[in-house]
Amino acid sequence: MSLPYRTFVIGDGLQRADLTARILTQELAGRVSVDAVEWDTSDLGGMSDAAMGAERGLSYPVPMEWHDRLAQCQILVTHFFPIRAEVLRLAESVKIIASLRHGLENVDEKLAREQGIEVINNPGRTAEPVADWAVCAIIDLVRGYSRANTALHALQWPQPFEVAPRARDLRSITVGIVGFGYVGQAVSKRLAAFGCRLLVHDPYASERVVATHGAVTVGLDTLLSQSDVVTLHVRLTPETRGMIGARELDLLQAGGLLVNAARAELVDEQALISALSSGRLGGAALDVFWSEPLGAEHPLRRLDNAVLTPHLAGSTVNSEETSAVRLAARLQPRLGSWDGG
Repeated sequence: MSLPYRTFVIGDGLQRADLTARILTQELAGRVSVDAVEWDTSDLGGMSDAAMGAERGLSYPVPMEWHDRLAQCQILVTHFFPIRAEVLRLAESVKIIASLRHGLENVDEKLAREQGIEVINNPGRTAEPVADWAVCAIIDLVRGYSRANTALHALQWPQPFEVAPRARDLRSITVGIVGFGYVGQAVSKRLAAFGCRLLVHDPYASERVVATHGAVTVGLDTLLSQSDVVTLHVRLTPETRGMIGARELDLLQAGGLLVNAARAELVDEQALISALSSGRLGGAALDVFWSEPLGAEHPLRRLDNAVLTPHLAGSTVNSEETSAVRLAARLQPRLGSWDGG
């Protein structure tokens, strides 16, 4: 194979193709020739619906104008556009499929690898903004800022403990972090600065690594029963789906708080609504939902102890650039194995 390697980028409304192409060209100077297109999701209900469909196994038609470009590319870069059988049939020269995201739900990994194609992801690309969101959500739940803001806009003047019955200094609370990958570790660093006691549950994280962050490794049940706030930062797998159900929510202290910017399906939806409605759970901050956009009549919209944001935790003005830079670094050694560089 000869330089430069033909690279085809499929961008979308959340990761622009032109920006990604520019950064890959700069970071891999002289080693890639980049062609880029934007996935038009306007006929699919918009970017949010299209992305959810891609994550849940849907395939979408491949535009005719992409066919020749797919046939010629050696590196195929995608964000949310599904890479399944039809694309792999067209991309007859591809050697690497590179996702700009951490998750590979929109890529048929098994089929790709059966065809000798390497599949790589982009771990940690939004760890910093998601960690920022999680810590802001924890502070909001503990102190009741969103409730206070809503009350003042409604011409009310609530007393402090009306909006946050268990308001406390952050240095006096225990936070349970479920999942200690890129995001979980970034959250722990931020919370350590506030003096929080930190518990971690992650069967794949070494106790030594957890300890270096000033946290203690515990089992999930212990974490739930001892934490004032629990924040979720794990991937969605068959093992983690529904890992927080009615039993687990009952283990939380009365008035406990839950934060989720990972995947909605980690939590049993009806169990969460029931716990929030009864007051058994003091509050929840959610950036991910079981169906997006969240329906106008969804029960969560009527609960004032639910802080809701529209799947924006990882979206910042520089997150697109960070994603492309990190992916270029992931590609660099692989190109070296091709050309001896």
